[in-house]
Amino acid sequence: MGRNIVFLDFDGVMLADYNRSHAIPSSEFVGLKKKMAELHGNDAYLDIGNDDIAAVLYDWLPETVSNLRRIVESCDAGIVVSSSWRLYDDDESLEALLELHGLGYAFVGATRRSYENIREPLILEWLDSHRSEVSNWVAIDDANLKGLGGHFVKTGTRLTARQADKAIGILSDVGKASCMEMDLDLKLAGDIRCA
Repeated sequence: MGRNIVFLDFDGVMLADYNRSHAIPSSEFVGLKKKMAELHGNDAYLDIGNDDIAAVLYDWLPETVSNLRRIVESCDAGIVVSSSWRLYDDDESLEALLELHGLGYAFVGATRRSYENIREPLILEWLDSHRSEVSNWVAIDDANLKGLGGHFVKTGTRLTARQADKAIGILSDVGKASCMEMDLDLKLAGDIRCA
C-alpha cells in the first residue's frame, strides 16, 4: 500500500494575493535568494526567483500553512504540486519553497510540466503512472476541477479549516481508495463512476 497524496495548487489555496510580498522594500527583496540559501544551507534557493520566495514567505497565510500541515501530518500525505508554479520552478525549487514552512519533507513531485490549461488530465496521468505508490488522494484547488469524482476540495481564496477537514475526510475514506484502484482507467477515459 502506498501513501496518501495531496495535489496542491498555490494561488487561491496557499495565498489569496501578493499584497505583502509586493510591499517589502526592494533592498530586502533583492537579497532573498542569497539569504535563504545561507539560512537553509541549500543552494537551490539561488535558482528560485525572489518573487516566488517573497510570495511564500510573506503571502502564504499562517492559517493556510497550518491547515495544509494538519492534512499532511494527520493523513501521512505527500504533496504533488499541480500549481502553475511548477512551470517556472523545478522539483528541487518547489521542495525548497515548501521547506520555507517546514513542509519540504512532504514533497513528492509535480504533475507533468505542460502549458495545458486543464489540470485534471495531468493529475490523472500522474496517478496512473504512480498507482502502486498511492493509497488515496485529494486535489485542492481554487479552480473548479471536473472529472475527479469525490477527490476534490475547492477553495475560495485560501485553504480554510473546514476545507482541510474535508480533505482529511477524503484521504481517510477507504472506500474512495478502492474506488481509485477500480475506476482509474475509467476516469482516464473520461467515464467517472466514483462519487
